[in-house]
Amino acid sequence: MGDPMVRACRCDGTGKIAYHHELRDSDGNVVQISSGWNPCSCRTGEEPRAGEAATWSTETPYVAAWQSEVGHAYIEVSVSAEVPYSADVHRLHRHGNRYYPTTIDLQCESREMTFLFPEEVRRLSRLLMEAADAAERIDKPDQAACGHWAPCDCEETTQ
Repeated sequence: MGDPMVRACRCDGTGKIAYHHELRDSDGNVVQISSGWNPCSCRTGEEPRAGEAATWSTETPYVAAWQSEVGHAYIEVSVSAEVPYSADVHRLHRHGNRYYPTTIDLQCESREMTFLFPEEVRRLSRLLMEAADAAERIDKPDQAACGHWAPCDCEETTQ
């Protein structure tokens, strides 16, 4: 009969949920296509295991929002971390399986933010610092003494 967890899963045991998005203009012409996959929830909760990455996805371990008191400016701050997966889509340890450092993304509602009070700017600054700290906590274990991704044998050291 098989594993009941796999039968109940949206991915049918593959570990991947495929997606395909088309953005169309007002005339119905496709102007942008994005497709790929996201890991299924049956795999995202797994403990990382040893192995060599065959594919990668991302996760968002930190999200915070900020809104100004006047002017209705809104910013969402998020951290995006690369997650390595094996060929059969099992989560792997990041160490030695990464290409990109963890990034911080800002989604801003407007291009101009004016009339901000000092305490609002401090609150926004704290969110940005928290995001930077979260990114560094993810990246630090994956860096060699030289600052490059481990394993690295360049024998340089950071000052």
